[in-house]
Amino acid sequence: MLYDFRNFMMQNLDIPIENVPVAAATGAARRHRIIFSQKSSDIYNRAMDYNKQIESVRQNFPHAQVEAYIFKELSLQEQVEAVSDASIYVT
Repeated sequence: MLYDFRNFMMQNLDIPIENVPVAAATGAARRHRIIFSQKSSDIYNRAMDYNKQIESVRQNFPHAQVEAYIFKELSLQEQVEAVSDASIYVT
């Protein structure tokens, strides 16, 4: 049901839906993406800075693509595009 909701939201934002979990040309597994939501709250004790955790993840999972965004600075469409194929989303 969550995947169906994801696809519904993406279609309503005119974002292409990719259902293929492997690279079509090579057949290799896709690279995992780990997304961190940085400082995205205006509430002081919820404006998390994950720099230490991001660095640790990068060191311990060198084959993963690790990205950080300040989502409150992005449009809804940019936010959905950023997380649409994330393996893990830390917020």
